[in-house]
Amino acid sequence: MKEAVNRKMNLLLVEGMPELSERIRRIIATSAFASRVHTVGDSAETLAYLRHEPPYRTAPKPDIVLLGLSQARSDRRDIADEIAGNSRLVGIEVVTLEDPRLRQIFADDPILAPDGYALETIELPALGQYIDKFASVSPHFARTMGAL
Repeated sequence: MKEAVNRKMNLLLVEGMPELSERIRRIIATSAFASRVHTVGDSAETLAYLRHEPPYRTAPKPDIVLLGLSQARSDRRDIADEIAGNSRLVGIEVVTLEDPRLRQIFADDPILAPDGYALETIELPALGQYIDKFASVSPHFARTMGAL
């Protein structure tokens, strides 16, 4: 199946705290690329979304899964394991979000992907730039109005 050119990027935000979710959405809005942000609150909802279980039967495949600040390390690992072990989910980028003010809390606790490499970790202030960089290497994603 041929992928549509100039489509919006699908982001799946896994964040259980509404105030953090809103903060992350505002940062995403700074990206030069158009995106749809789908939000789920925990790992159980995330797995249902990725597996197209109710109520997510028609949910689009995300281009990036953003593991929010309120997610437990074990939940992040479960999500990474599901993506790595499911051939339908190949190509999904998994990013853990970090607040620079909390960096010292998790400094000695990297989140490891199933094959042993550390998942990409992005600080919240740099999230918009990360999305721009990710999208710019693909001809499929549409820029937002007014973007250079």
